[in-house]
Amino acid sequence: MARQTRKTVDILADELGEDIGFHDVGSLRLAASDKCIADLDEMATDAARHDIPFQ
Repeated sequence: MARQTRKTVDILADELGEDIGFHDVGSLRLAASDKCIADLDEMATDAARHDIPFQ
């Protein structure tokens, strides 16, 4: 969904012929338990599967 949204924003800007003020931003997640670590590992796997940068 994130990748498709990014593509759509680029298409919209091209069609309008102007900058629409979209800025890519990230997030920071902190794992406070073994369960949270496992969840982040799963997120990383899913992100890689969809070519979404994830560190």
